[in-house]
Amino acid sequence: MSDIKLTTPEGYFEKSLDRTMASVAEIGRRRKLVLYSCAALVLMLGAYYSIHTVNNIRFEREYLAWQAEMAGLDIFLEINQ
Repeated sequence: MSDIKLTTPEGYFEKSLDRTMASVAEIGRRRKLVLYSCAALVLMLGAYYSIHTVNNIRFEREYLAWQAEMAGLDIFLEINQ
């Protein structure tokens, strides 16, 4: 029983370390991709919200101006009847 010797092939630990580091690098790339995708999504949603808000404000101002113009026309028509 004492004659048992454990041997490993030449370069086994180096190859194992290379595979492990390649896996770690792949996980890092995936994490970066997810983070960059989330950041891009947040920026797109922020831009959409900003544009949508600005358009609503512009439409509201135009609508109020139109209402004021119609009110002025109503007053003009009442006076000139």
